[in-house]
Amino acid sequence: MKTTRRTFVRNASLAAAGSALGPGAKAARLPIAFSTLGCPTWALPKILDFAQEHGFSAIELRGLEGNLDLPSHPAFGPENLGQTKRALATHGLRIACVGSSARMHETEPARRAHEMADARRFIDLAAALEAPYVRVFGTDADTPVLPDEHLKARVAAGLRELGDYAAPRKVGVLIESHDDFTSSASLADILGRANSLNVALLWDAYHTFVSSKEEPEFTVRQLGGWIRHTHLKDGAGVTGNDGPSHNGMWDLSILGVVPGMRVAAPRDAETLREELAEAVAIDDGPTALRFPKGAVIGSVPAVRRIGGVDVLREPALDDAGSDHLGNAQVLLVCVGAFGELGVVAAERLAAQGVGVTVVDPRWVLPIPDALVGLAAGPQLVVTVTDSGRHGGFGSALADALRAAECDVPLRDLALPQEFLEHGNRADVLAAVGLTAQDVARRVTEWAAALPGARMGVAAGRRPRRLDTRGLDRFEPGFGPDFGPEEQAR
Repeated sequence: MKTTRRTFVRNASLAAAGSALGPGAKAARLPIAFSTLGCPTWALPKILDFAQEHGFSAIELRGLEGNLDLPSHPAFGPENLGQTKRALATHGLRIACVGSSARMHETEPARRAHEMADARRFIDLAAALEAPYVRVFGTDADTPVLPDEHLKARVAAGLRELGDYAAPRKVGVLIESHDDFTSSASLADILGRANSLNVALLWDAYHTFVSSKEEPEFTVRQLGGWIRHTHLKDGAGVTGNDGPSHNGMWDLSILGVVPGMRVAAPRDAETLREELAEAVAIDDGPTALRFPKGAVIGSVPAVRRIGGVDVLREPALDDAGSDHLGNAQVLLVCVGAFGELGVVAAERLAAQGVGVTVVDPRWVLPIPDALVGLAAGPQLVVTVTDSGRHGGFGSALADALRAAECDVPLRDLALPQEFLEHGNRADVLAAVGLTAQDVARRVTEWAAALPGARMGVAAGRRPRRLDTRGLDRFEPGFGPDFGPEEQAR
């Protein structure tokens, strides 16, 4: 039977915690685990309560209260270990895997000895917790190296040595598909060289797909016999310091082909709470929320809401009521966290005599009907998003405008279809021209090239406000009842 994406996700999710549950265990809860990497500041009691409340069966330990060196954490010390195990049992939970940072590629003897000793400490902790697996890495993402013959031999030797140490402790050693080992060919090579029944694979399905361009079905066919534990994750936009492969620049391109998929992109803390509640209320199809890592923007208030679309800024009204036929008028459509950037860029553009209305569509897929109606008024529409340009939000809006026979010029400011350099989010966005200054400059150039455009306040003209009368008739066509389609904010 052919493995579809849906069955892959379902079966991989079952496998992810199946080993933690053990043979014959009753799967009364959702048979998946979550990693403590997603809640790095939480104390163990909060983690256990959360897992129990939300129906998880297991937990993957990867740091606790900001401490990645788990064996040194007091919760796992000799005086507290018994209490920790009792708390796990009381909550009906197991440890699916213990994540170490040990790397097998080191050549310098002292550093290699340190990495191996560190891995053994984590194996001892896993044994004490009755956890089935310990994760290790092949290489270091900060100092990438080519997986040549010498590297593969070193990594395989390290895995075999750790496997021999872990076997009598009833712990398996898993190398994660990560860094320089993400292809099925390289992983199969080192696992075959390790030649140990106690060494297997932690399959990070995101990395084999993004870094090595492998379809999940292909990876399962090649490596299924070694897969013991699975990481399923998503990526949305530019994440920053996690490295090039973690940037989710293709999320909208991929989600856009899923029938019935609805995607929300909150811009700040308030809209994150609001759109999460709306997504949970949808029960007739899949939903996704797109929100970047890093500090959460406090508030980017809307002037008003039209058909589910938030208007964040409008140009100043002209007291004389001129029709401004010579003035460029721009609709700047900013997805998610770019709402704040759009307002700043619009202020810059106003100083150049360019009238800009800034909107946040909130729900970006499918394209809201009200956004198509708003796009019919200005002389130019510009989208700003940290998703891939190909098949992304700009492409979806262009399709919607063509379907509505709206011929307004459209420009798309988005990410190039390539892996981005390592760096924090601000630096990565600056490198690809997605800052307020860059957006203002590009829009100025495009507006100046419009037929009949004559920019500048010195010409005695002020930009006019978008005429949105009648747009309250547009319905977003998806999601729950959000209340009145135009409301003051």
